[in-house]
Formats: sequence, structure tokens, C-alpha cells
Amino acid sequence: MFTSLGRYQEAEQDVLKVVQNDAGQAPAHLQLARIYAGRNEPLRERQELAEALRLDPASLPVRLSLAGGHLKSGAAKAALDVLNQAPEYQHNSPEYIKARNWALLGVGDLDAAAQGVETGLRAGKDPELILQAANLRFRRSDTAGARTLLVSILKDHPADVRALHALMESYRMAGEASAGIEQLKAYASRQPASAPVQMLLASWLQKTGQHAGARQAARAAIAADPTAAAPRLLSAELDLLDNQLEPARKTLDGLPLEQRAKPEAQMLLSVLEQKAGNHGKSIEHLRAVVAASPQSVMALNNLAYLLIDFANQPDEGLKYAQKVKELAPDNEKVEDTIGWALFAKGLYPSAVSHLQRAVLLDGKAAVPRYHLAMAYQKTGDTQKARQEFAQAARLDPSAPERKRASALIGE
Repeated sequence: MFTSLGRYQEAEQDVLKVVQNDAGQAPAHLQLARIYAGRNEPLRERQELAEALRLDPASLPVRLSLAGGHLKSGAAKAALDVLNQAPEYQHNSPEYIKARNWALLGVGDLDAAAQGVETGLRAGKDPELILQAANLRFRRSDTAGARTLLVSILKDHPADVRALHALMESYRMAGEASAGIEQLKAYASRQPASAPVQMLLASWLQKTGQHAGARQAARAAIAADPTAAAPRLLSAELDLLDNQLEPARKTLDGLPLEQRAKPEAQMLLSVLEQKAGNHGKSIEHLRAVVAASPQSVMALNNLAYLLIDFANQPDEGLKYAQKVKELAPDNEKVEDTIGWALFAKGLYPSAVSHLQRAVLLDGKAAVPRYHLAMAYQKTGDTQKARQEFAQAARLDPSAPERKRASALIGE
């Protein structure tokens, strides 16, 4: 119940009590995996799935979940190894065959994947197997043949979002994203009652910068499924991207309490309050996200930055930033946050070191350059300070950091 409500910390505490009393219960480890999936901690999720599978090696659903987790992380070889260790009597299961085909495609063994697809299709025209056949066509540079297969899936299953997504990807990879969007709009217009199809259209329109169309598709998804949280969250996100704070607030405030308490909603509420200048409230929402998802890089980094810049708590901010660095050692935003925390503590030479690395990792980001300019000024290197300020101003002359840097350095 706690997991379904997004109260992952309480859910974890309950299940850990079970594990402490009897670590050999596969269902307990499976439940922990679900909790970590909800908290977006894929490594811990896979670890618990692996333990559940060790305790119950005959469980095909757990094996398939673990293999799927490896595939999502890009570890196709690990996924294939997990599947190859299944008892032989499970090898003819349709779900096993499809999962193994994806793993074979992931490692690039196209001949074995083609054989697996052929074996699976003998039992019937499963849309997922046809999708895999289309994937094979793509890999073999037969884009027209792949699209023909995808259209055949959509003829019988017009709301199959996997096929629609693959079709859209085929257009994007061919440099024909606009034509793909038009195709996707046509399919969505024929499926107004399918919230997943409308959401797919909304997400692609958002990716291509068409916020008005994306917002319209998100509203269509809400109309198709008034109980779904995802379309409302996307609608609020679009409003925030366009700085339409009141519509975003209305959408988020209208969420049921259990949906509003989940980390993804709390994250958007934090962005909303930050844009509105309510930094204390933004920090409260971020603390809720970190409590539910303690390995969320974005939440930890944002919380660290707000504690440093607006709550005058650089020590606590630095603690969170250093935790993020453990999780994402090559993230330029983390280096910027650590450098800015050290700046706030008056440790300017150390700040320069981290801010230089932030600029090196992402030379097109203006904020780390403004921060580095200020750090150079504090160390007495006025020439470098002015050089970094000039570069930052070229990249983003309207950034809020410009005013502070300008006051310190002097135009």
C-alpha cells in the first residue's frame, strides 16, 4: 500500500523488517525491487531482483524483470546471460522467446534474433514479435520494409504505442521528424480515447519544441483517462517550461492527495515554487523528494543549490552535493554546485578547481562560467574573471547570475 502511494521510505522500512527476520524470502526482495523502481534507483532494483531470483530460480517473471532491467541499463550481455540460465522447460515460453530476442538484438546477434523471431511467429502473429522483425529490418538498413511491418501492426492494433514509437523513431533517424510527427498526429486523431497514444504524441511534440500542440495532446490524454496522473504532470511541466505558473499550479493542486505526494509531482511543485520566488517552499518539496528517492541526482543537486544560494546553509548544501558526486561523478551541474558551496564558505581556490571542471565538462553552460568568474575575482585573478564573465554573457546575457557577477567584477 505504501509503495502504491509513493511513500517509498515507509514501504522500505516495513520490508526491511521482514528481510531482517528472514532474508530468504524471495517475495520480500521482489517487493524491495518494486520500491527501488518507484524511487528510480535501477541499480538497487536489479540487485534485489537478482537476490529474489537466486532464492527462487524457477520464477520466470522475476527472471524476465531482471533481464529487462539489464536491457534498460544498456547491459544486453548481462540480460542474455540471465535468460540463458533459465530452466530448459521455460525456453519455449512466448514471453521468454520475446525477452531473449530483445537481448540478442541488444548484443547485435541478428542471425540468432531472426531465428528467435521466426520460432515465435510460428505460434501466431504476436505484435511484439512483428515489432522485433521490424527492428531487424532497421538494423539491416531496410527502412521501408521495417515501416511496412510497423504499419501492419497498427492496422490490427492501432493503439500499440510501441509500434507508434518505433515508427516515429524511423522517421527521426532518417532526418524526417516532421513527416513522422504528421503520421503520429494522424494515428492519434483516430484514437482520441487512447490516453497512451495521446501521451506519446504529446511527448514527441514536446521533444520537438511544439509546446502548444503538446499541451493540447496532454489535455486529450486527460480527457481520455481523467484518473491518470502522467498527462496532468506533463501538462504542468509544459506550463512551467513556458513560465505559465498559475495554470501549472492549478493543475498540480488539482491532483489527488496520493498522486500529489509522489516524487514526480513534488519535483514539479519545487520547480513551480522556485520560479515563483518561494525558495523555502521549493526546499520543502525537494526534501520530500529526497526522503522518498534518496538517490535522485536532480533532487539532491537542486536541494544543495537552493540551500547554498537562498537558505544560507552552505555546509548542508555541500553535504548533499558531495552525495550527488558519488552518484554522478562526471556531472557538470554537480561540480558547479560543489564549487558554489565552497565559494559560499569562502574557500575560493578550491571553488575555482571545481568550477573549472564544471566549465570543462560543459563549455556551453553560462551559469558555471559566471560562478567561475566570481571565484577568479575572489582569488585576485581579475583578468581571468573578466574573460569568463564575457564568455558567460555571450552564452546567456539574461541569466540571473549575471547581475551578481557584474556587481562583484564590474562591467
